[in-house]
Amino acid sequence: MPNPARGIPVEFLRSASKESLEDFELSRLNHAALIVKRVNALLYELADECAGATVARILIEDEKLRRNPAPLQETLDFMNGPCVQPGASHRAPHRFSADAAD
Repeated sequence: MPNPARGIPVEFLRSASKESLEDFELSRLNHAALIVKRVNALLYELADECAGATVARILIEDEKLRRNPAPLQETLDFMNGPCVQPGASHRAPHRFSADAAD
């Protein structure tokens, strides 16, 4: 079981001034935001790799697509379009009602 106080200098925080506590809080929030950015970048990379693997599987399964790759390439070029930017934070529209989310 992970230690919830791991890495938290509790004794220092107990004796710190209000300004030091505020600085510590802001630094932790900034660090958390950087972690979120890295996770988002990794998720984008994961999705891209899985998409590539899926296309390869489709081509393995469907010989007709392998013999006529030009239309498929045009279809796959949507990733370079103006709406898809690597690393950009996109929020998908909420697809379900509040009742369905529970």
